Amino acid sequence: MSAAIEAGRAPIARGVALDANDRARAQIIEALMTNYVVDVAAFAARHALAPETMTDGFEHLQELVRNGLLEVDGWHVQVTKAGQPFVRVAAAAFDSYLAEGEARHSVAV
Repeated sequence: MSAAIEAGRAPIARGVALDANDRARAQIIEALMTNYVVDVAAFAARHALAPETMTDGFEHLQELVRNGLLEVDGWHVQVTKAGQPFVRVAAAAFDSYLAEGEARHSVAV
C-alpha cells in the first residue's frame, strides 16, 4: 500500500484545478453534445462569468455556420440536423485546453 493511502490521502502526484471558466466550458460542451443546443450566456452566468469570456469559441464556429451545420443567434448555438454528425467539432470550439493549431477535425473522428 502506498504511503499516501496509508496517510488517508489520495495517491496522486499532479492534476489540474478547474476554475469557474473551465466548469462553464465543460457544461457548455456537454449541453451542446447532448441537446444540440446551448445558451452560452446562461452557462456563463451560472458561474458568475461574463459571456464575453466565451467569444473565442464563437470564432471557431464560423465555418460551421457558413456550411449550414450550426445556427448562431446571439449567445444561442444550435446544431442543425445536417450538423449533428459534426457536433464534436462544434463542442471542441469551447475547449480551452485544445491547443491552437491542433487539428480540430480529428476530434470528430
